[in-house]
Amino acid sequence: MFGRNCPVPSPVTEHVAQFFEAIGRISREIDTAAIDRLAHELAALRERHGRLFLLGVGGSAGNCSHAVNDFRKLCAVEARQQQEQQSHRTREATKQRLLREDPREAVRQQTIDELRTQALTIESRIRLTEIRLARENRTLGEGLSRLEETYRSRRAALESEFEPARGKYESELRRLCKELAVLDAKRGDLENNQNSRSDRQCGGSGDREVSSTALGVVDQDPVQIPRPVPRMRWPQLIRFYHRSFGRLPATTRWHPYHTTLRPVLAALRTASETAELLVVSSGGPFGALLSREFPGRDLAVTQGMLASELYRQVSCSAAKFDLRLCDLAVDDLVNFRDLLGKVRPFMKDHGRIIVFHDNLAGRSLDEQTFEFTRGLFPLIGRSRISFTGSYIGALIIRGFASRLTRHNLARLESNIAFAATLALCAPLARFASRIEERQNPRRFPAHCTSMNNRDRPPLTSSTLHHLRMRSVCAGSAVF
Repeated sequence: MFGRNCPVPSPVTEHVAQFFEAIGRISREIDTAAIDRLAHELAALRERHGRLFLLGVGGSAGNCSHAVNDFRKLCAVEARQQQEQQSHRTREATKQRLLREDPREAVRQQTIDELRTQALTIESRIRLTEIRLARENRTLGEGLSRLEETYRSRRAALESEFEPARGKYESELRRLCKELAVLDAKRGDLENNQNSRSDRQCGGSGDREVSSTALGVVDQDPVQIPRPVPRMRWPQLIRFYHRSFGRLPATTRWHPYHTTLRPVLAALRTASETAELLVVSSGGPFGALLSREFPGRDLAVTQGMLASELYRQVSCSAAKFDLRLCDLAVDDLVNFRDLLGKVRPFMKDHGRIIVFHDNLAGRSLDEQTFEFTRGLFPLIGRSRISFTGSYIGALIIRGFASRLTRHNLARLESNIAFAATLALCAPLARFASRIEERQNPRRFPAHCTSMNNRDRPPLTSSTLHHLRMRSVCAGSAVF
């Protein structure tokens, strides 16, 4: 039968050979070490009296059932199988048998079928409602788009109609602002000349003549300023006052305002002589006085001017400032972070900011701690805050400020009363100055008379890019 006349093997025989060849290849590829580890794990499970759970889905549920019996009877392993993991066919047969034998199961199944039908009906209604809602939303969106297009067209028409008048008034306003700046510069020069000549007159200078050409008036005959009457001692009194109490804001320790102005003056004097100062004032009494002590160019503005778009457009071409002094009231301190964004275009990259607040009214600043924390300090950059104040200093400042508002220095009686007030306040002011010089300026006092905050904003993106390029160039030079 298997001799020389044996027929050629059929494809079935080749399939069988390929099948068993694949079985052998797969068997050789099985990780025998993993099987050995699994056997050891099962042996250890049996030693510690553990339990083995087998789960199967579909037809594998029957295989799990056979495996559970084998592990229990042959291997003495506590093996278990969940009852729900039976084969689908066995579960359906059991279910039909229960429906035939138990009427309550039949009623329950009928209720389940009715609920499923109701759920399907509600789902179809939900889909239909969603389709209608989407259609209505699409119609609403198209209507809103038409309204927006109409609004844009009408706005463009109105802007084109009023644009000539707006341009005319804006150009006129820019021209007036430039003329005002020129007039302010001329007035400042004349005032400086007048103050310097007044100082020389008070200082006892021998030259009492003022040239009219220095005041901008062409006249052949110089104006003769009469010499003071020998019995009048006003120049000597003024020199004594300046020598004892100083000139605001550069006061001595005998002046009641010395403790309030000392930190901000120290901060201003650290600036270079070529620096330029921008003063933002809330209308306090010290903003203009502090700018007078600054050697470089200075400009005083208000918050309303900074909020004006037209003023920013006019000042965009002006030179930027190295230092900014903010003489702010309490209501403006809590909004300083917003003010910082408006002033930043006027500052140079390495510019510093000094925030000054004089508490002449003696308000309790401790109640504003939360507002200061939320709006006073910038989110990015460095800040350094300091305080001044003591019980004696606050008492003197309040009394001196209230008395100063009552005096009319154009009258002789008011000057005498003012001198008496200074004489009474001077020893106490000197004592308060000694007390506050020993205090820690970083600690908030119970009676705060002034607050100073020095901020250094971060560099702008252009400056950071320039510094990166310099570092890259330096690195290239090193290589």
